[in-house]
Amino acid sequence: MSIHVTSTAPSDWDAYVERHPSASAYHRARAVSIGAEAFGLPTIYVAARGHGGELKGVLPLVEQSSFAFGKFLSSVPFFTYGGLLSDDDGTTAAIADAAVDIAKSRRVDHLELRHTFPLLPRAFSVRTDKLSMVLKLPESVEALSKQLRSKLRSQMKRAEREQPEVECGGVKLLDEFYSVFPVCKQGMGTPVNPLCFFTSVADWLR
Repeated sequence: MSIHVTSTAPSDWDAYVERHPSASAYHRARAVSIGAEAFGLPTIYVAARGHGGELKGVLPLVEQSSFAFGKFLSSVPFFTYGGLLSDDDGTTAAIADAAVDIAKSRRVDHLELRHTFPLLPRAFSVRTDKLSMVLKLPESVEALSKQLRSKLRSQMKRAEREQPEVECGGVKLLDEFYSVFPVCKQGMGTPVNPLCFFTSVADWLR
């Protein structure tokens, strides 16, 4: 097995992601490249190949810097998922070791691999200050409404009385979207990504 580190995704990267059972949409090369396109962030694609040249595992890494967290590598930023994918434990260990070597060579303060499962066989430190809450949706809107508390149902009914209209679109609706989105986020005290980030995301989803 050999490890390859490149600044662009290998041509067979997405094909491997599509057939891996633990993959997410955020593993796809186009999603990984959003940080580079929107902010010029250094992006690294780690790929493990077997003796025949076939992909056996992948890991996207994106480098960021901030006053609060210093210089760090993550897989991947802006999204919750997008960690290491591999065919077996041996490949997992090899890619994880390569990620550590890359982190040392780039002199980052920390390396964050975003997984929804333990990264065996390597015993990395696990963050417990973040969590994901997943709600299994029932078959109908009525069934979902019955699962919600009465206060939340009344809030939803109040919004429905305003008869809002929903319009779905891509890049053509970004200006209208961005005229409202930052105002809502700033009211929550959350930093707002610039318009170029959403342009890249919309282009990816197109």
